[in-house]
Amino acid sequence: MARTSFSQLTRPRPLPTWLWFAPTNPPEEEEIALVRSAAEGSWPGNTRATWRAFFSFPKVASLSLALGLLITPLSVVVSRLLGVITDRLLGEAISFAEVLIPLLIIVVLYVISWIAEIHSAAFVELGRVRLVHRIRNAVVERLLSAHDLHTSPGTVMNTIDEDSHTVSLTKYLNTFPLQMVMMLLATTIVAIPIDYRLALLIPLGGLTTLAASMYTGRFITQVASSRRTAEAHVVSLGTDFAQGSRVIKGLGAVDTCEKRFDEAATHSLRAMLHDARIAFYASLARQFVPVVFIVACVALAGTLVSAGDITPGEFMTIMLSAPPALFISGKALGLSVETVARASTSAGRIHQLVAGFDTTSAAQRYTATSATGLVVADSDPGWAGLRVPHVSTIFATSLRENLDPEHSHSDAELRHALDVACCDDIVRRLGGYGPHGELPTGAIGEAGLNLSGGQRQRIGVARAVLSDAEVLIFDEPTTGLDAVTLSRVIHNVKQQRAAQLTVVISSSRAWRHAADRILAAEDTPASAATQDKEDAS
Repeated sequence: MARTSFSQLTRPRPLPTWLWFAPTNPPEEEEIALVRSAAEGSWPGNTRATWRAFFSFPKVASLSLALGLLITPLSVVVSRLLGVITDRLLGEAISFAEVLIPLLIIVVLYVISWIAEIHSAAFVELGRVRLVHRIRNAVVERLLSAHDLHTSPGTVMNTIDEDSHTVSLTKYLNTFPLQMVMMLLATTIVAIPIDYRLALLIPLGGLTTLAASMYTGRFITQVASSRRTAEAHVVSLGTDFAQGSRVIKGLGAVDTCEKRFDEAATHSLRAMLHDARIAFYASLARQFVPVVFIVACVALAGTLVSAGDITPGEFMTIMLSAPPALFISGKALGLSVETVARASTSAGRIHQLVAGFDTTSAAQRYTATSATGLVVADSDPGWAGLRVPHVSTIFATSLRENLDPEHSHSDAELRHALDVACCDDIVRRLGGYGPHGELPTGAIGEAGLNLSGGQRQRIGVARAVLSDAEVLIFDEPTTGLDAVTLSRVIHNVKQQRAAQLTVVISSSRAWRHAADRILAAEDTPASAATQDKEDAS
């Protein structure tokens, strides 16, 4: 007898009925409209963009909507059948078969409701996951094509993570809120043949609750915006301080940074508490309205059954359907308004981030100069605003992924580039070479925080050397190296690049002494001639 493994229990086989929406190999998808409109300047507004995200994957959204329309009315039908059974039991003597048939119908309806509900939940959750995935991918792709980032990495991370998740929560509107609204409509339909006054009172309660929800939703939108701004600021500070922890310690600014972070965290906490208070009072107001109508329905139904205008079974039907429909619909409408309000705020933050990306090409941003050879920035005003950060970008992956993400070089070529940059200590720190010369697979850590500043710079040098470019420009590439290591790196780079042009912008005397030609900082391309090393000395 075959045994079921633990992995089979934790990774159940997907149902064929929804596998088409979650295939093993995900299909290529076009950029989501939410991000595309933000980048192209055709933003429709935060709320409208949120609803467009809600209706993404229209086939699945329609199917989830249809399943929601099927599930909730069944519970109202069950309530009516129970009322019929009650009338039969309280009436004349009846056979067991006359009661059995409605009971069997109830069982069948519950089975249908169960099947529809699990599929609806699966489609909604898969739609939410795919939506947040598409938003994050689209934002990251736009980020990778941007030339300048006018915001902090922490803000980018928080927007990609938290705001995309908040927008995706709108997919849940297809389940609980929608089903409760449908339950309210189904209860109204069932109440029509019982008594027209009950049939009018139930939808009136729903509409009044909707009006209260819409009114309180405006306050939720305002406080949600303030809260997300405060939360994003805290995350941004925390991320930036973590990345620059060594610099902060070196500057002796730990206490100052802690004070700034504490102030931001306190402000964020106050915003969260204010949000919670507003949400509580808004929920209290929203729930008060359906409670009033529930009391009215119960009082009216009790009066009607006492007067003999409705039967006990009809009274039971109203009691089993109207109060839950009104009360839970109040929660559902409030949840819907709150979800849309918070998602609209997050959609606005995504728009603000993506719209700030500079995706123009270098040819569009800068005009070509007439100078040839080595051009100094001071010779052309168009270059005056350029700034190259003296930081090697290191990714939280393996050493190979940092050097050769496209896997276009052999292990031998990678080892040679590492030797040129004197990275022996880095290789040992990450686990050493494999038995056949394979590069170590140990993770470098986020932003290379497990490495020193000089080690990160040497990985950057190795990456540049590996490119084997015809012209290679270094800007202060070795500021974190000690004298011995610096001398070795300069010697290796000069030897490796002997047949190619290498331009080094540096204040280091070691690079100056190794240079074949030197252009002094005070010279300009129009007036200064390059000097041989011997002439410079």
